[in-house]
Order: sequence, then C-alpha cells, then structure tokens
Amino acid sequence: GSGGSGGTAQVTGSVTGACAASLIATAAGGNAGAGSSAGSAGAATASGIATGTTAVTATVSAAGGFGAGSSAKATAAATGASGLASAASSAQVASSGTTGVLVDSVSSSTSTALAGTTLQPDNARDMAISSIGAATPATDIGDQGVAFVTGAPVAASVAAVLAANTSIANAFAANPSYFAIGELGGCYTKAGTGSETTTSTDQISVDLSQLANQQDLLIGLYGARLAGTGVTGVTLTVSANGSTLINDNFSSGAAALQFFNDNAIDLGSLATPLYASGIANLSVSLSVTSTSAGSAFYGNFLIGDPPSGAAATTATTDGSAFADWAHLLGATRQASDFAPALDAGIASASGALSLDAAAQSHAALG
Repeated sequence: GSGGSGGTAQVTGSVTGACAASLIATAAGGNAGAGSSAGSAGAATASGIATGTTAVTATVSAAGGFGAGSSAKATAAATGASGLASAASSAQVASSGTTGVLVDSVSSSTSTALAGTTLQPDNARDMAISSIGAATPATDIGDQGVAFVTGAPVAASVAAVLAANTSIANAFAANPSYFAIGELGGCYTKAGTGSETTTSTDQISVDLSQLANQQDLLIGLYGARLAGTGVTGVTLTVSANGSTLINDNFSSGAAALQFFNDNAIDLGSLATPLYASGIANLSVSLSVTSTSAGSAFYGNFLIGDPPSGAAATTATTDGSAFADWAHLLGATRQASDFAPALDAGIASASGALSLDAAAQSHAALG
C-alpha cells in the first residue's frame, strides 16, 4: 500500500534570566513512510528566545523528516550584553547518493554574536530555512542572520530568477539542471557596539549520477540588498567536496552589491577528479562585517549545471572570481580557505513522540 506521511514537529521555547541565560530548542519532523508510493516527510519548525543582562545564548535547530517535501525552519533570538544567537535547519530526502534523486539534502546555518553592555543589552534574531522541491521563501531583509536554501526548486521560482537576471539566464540557457536557490546575509545588531560579523552558510548535496551529462558547475549571484553605510567587509566563499572554488573579499558593501548584480560564474567541469565519488557536496557561505546600526548586506544565488561554454565569468585557480571592475570597486583576493560555519545537518530528536515526529526543548538559567 501507500506509505504514510511523517508527522510534523513544532517547538517553541523561551527563557529569561536576571543575569545569564541559555536556551536550546530542537525539532525533528517524521520520516515519510515506505510503500508502493511513498508518503511525504514531516516538516519541522523550532523557535527560541533567550533574554538576560550578561551572557546569553539561543541555539535553535530544526530538521525535516526524510522523504519528499522535507522542510525545516529555525528562528533564534537572544538579548544580552554578550553571547550568541544561532539558527540551523536541514531537509533531506534520504542518505546521500542512495535516493535516485538529484538533490539528496540541503542545510542552512547562521550565527550572530551579541555586542552590548549590561546597561544596554544587545539583541539579535537569526533565521535558517531549508526545503527540497518547494517554492523559495520570501526574501528576508530584517533579521541579523539569514540563511535560506531550497534544493531542487520548483520551476516557477527558477523562472522568476531568470526573468529578472539576463546574464544568469543566458549562462543557464541550454538544457540546465538547477540544484538550489539560496539567500544569505547579515545585519548589524540593534544595540551593538564596535565591529560585528555575521556568517551564514548554505549546503547542498547533489547526486551527480542523476545527470544525463555532467557539464559545468555554475553559480549566479543576484538580488543583493545593501542598507546603511556601515558595511565594511563582505566575504563570499564557495566550495565543493572540501575544495575552495571562490573566496572573494570586498572592502565595502558597494563593491559586494555590484558583484551580486546578475553575475554568472562558471566554477568548472563536474566531470573532473574532484567529483570522482559521484557526489557534489556544495557549500556557499557569506560573511558580513558592519560597524553601525541599520547596516546590512543580503545576497541571493542560483546554482546548477548548464553546458560548458556559456556566457559566464570563470573562477581562477586561486579561488577568486573577478571581473576587472570588481577590483576597482574594492574587492580583494584571499587564497586561504574560509572557516566552516556551524554544521546544520545534525538536529537532535528526543522527548515526546507523535506520528514519528520528535521535538526537544531545553532551557537553562544562569
């Protein structure tokens, strides 16, 4: 018979401390049932708020169940003199390389450090959303940390990107496969002091054996939004199977804004020894440094497999992908690898069970 659908999981947690406060909230959706026709995976939603006056941490994660339609959303908010807001989400069809589908899994993570005082606590809100085979979520231009990723996005979402970005559309012109659409970004905290950096990362696992022809890996950068005058640095890092393909630094928000303006970058052939395993584990990371309230930078990407020879900038062997104008706008190269962000592919699940859905919320006061 037909397989049943996995149960949904939803967790909401909050904690308030006179001084320090710490919160951990996790949710895990149920797996799709097997059968002559598989059911759908259960969605997971987790949110948490931690409030205090000294060191405060809010760590929130959500993992969609295994199966079609897997999705997860995590939202973390923290208020305190110091500490961290961190959100992570993941969605997975099944184990990597065993599913018979192009995109096995996706994950997203983002974290923002608080930089306030005991008299004037800082606050931040981070959001991570992961899904497979769905429409892309609305863009987020208000949260301090943003990491959204949609694996194998629906045709309407891809069409909207291509219609608004001619260069990217031309680069993906003939018989492409689309792996994912994502948004990454960072915004200065609401009551911060000094320089702050927010790092957001999207990860995509692709089963290359599902491609009729392994052609080129291409990323299209578009839809950037810049706010305020205090963005002093943006770093974009793209890697595949642990090898850095792009590692570009920009000394101003304006330079990064131009780089994310309908920019298609060819990252090389997928038929190389780097992908000999038949799996492409892709990572796209954005780090935003800013110095004043109201300052933010957010950017979007479309990544996939068009034929080689399409109209696109080519990434150089040192991991940078520059047009000459990018250097004039203040972009700089950096050959070293970027530090990996939080692993969003792990979310614990224990406690009350319902329809194969699990959720856990834990709070500790200090």
